[in-house]
This record gives sequence, structure tokens and C-alpha cells, in this order.
Amino acid sequence: MKIDVRVITATNKELRDEVKEGRFRQDLFFRLNVVNLHIPSLQERRDDILPLARFFLNRYSVDFKKKVTGFSPEAIEKMRNYAWPGNVRELQNAIERAVLLCDGAIIEASNLTMEGRPAGGAGSVGDTLNLEELERGAITRALQSTRGVQKEAAEILGVSPRVLNYKIQNLNLDWKAYRKA
Repeated sequence: MKIDVRVITATNKELRDEVKEGRFRQDLFFRLNVVNLHIPSLQERRDDILPLARFFLNRYSVDFKKKVTGFSPEAIEKMRNYAWPGNVRELQNAIERAVLLCDGAIIEASNLTMEGRPAGGAGSVGDTLNLEELERGAITRALQSTRGVQKEAAEILGVSPRVLNYKIQNLNLDWKAYRKA
């Protein structure tokens, strides 16, 4: 009986390197490697974290019949500053857990646990040495401590207000979230 099949595979390894190191069969690599798609990790697509989190929040709020409608600014920063080694699936699980654990309408940073442990604080060196992430964490902490007053935050950071404004725009930070109520 003749059949026509297509095999779709996925890996988080670089298979060419695995073949060179002898950990993956070369003949199998050439059989499978017809079309190669690189899908960047969530860490490489930081702008996708919040829209995905909101999607999962809506989904699990309906599934669990809970009126959870959003994230606190601290929860947003915690998600943005986490490395997400488990990619989208880890984000999905974290939001599902947060919706289950949340008592109010807003998910707080304390509701978010990643892989059963809290994520590193904003800009913590423990999870990353990525300069952009460290800068994001420093700016976030400065804005939190000044309640969104950019001039004061710039003084804390040792930069001009113009430089801070430029960095806020480049990092897509929502500085208004920290303003006085």
C-alpha cells in the first residue's frame, strides 16, 4: 500500500550542531530538513508577552468563571522581566495559575509564579545579564519609586529627562501606570 505523508518536527536544539557533535543522525537530518522554520523564543519576542498574557487571562477567566480583568503594573513588569525558558506554554501555565489564585479582579505580582517559583525581580541579575532587561528593570524601579515622575526618576538614574524619555519609548514602558492616583 502506497501512502504519502509529511512529517513535522520541532526542537529547541540546533540540529546542524547536533549532527556535527554526533548526537543526531545525519541521514535523518537530511530526510527531515525539507523546510526549516525558525520561530523565535518568547524571550526574543518580548512585545508578545502582554498580548499573549491577556489572551490567556480572558480564556481562563471564562473557563473558571472568575471576573479577573487585568494585571497590576507590577505583574506586567514581572512578566516582562522574566526569561520564560518554557516559552509560551510556561506563560500560559503561569496565567492559568494566577487566575486560579487571584482573589480580586486584578492579577497582582504575588499571584504570578513561574515554574513553581517567583520570577526574579525587575532587572535582577540572577536570571539575566541582558543589558536591555537590566535597563528596563532599573527604569521601572525608578519610576515606581517616583510614582511616574520622569524628572525625579532621571535624577535617580543619573541621566537627563530627555535620555530617560527616549529609553522609555524604546523599551515600550508604560510610565503612566506609575503616576499618582
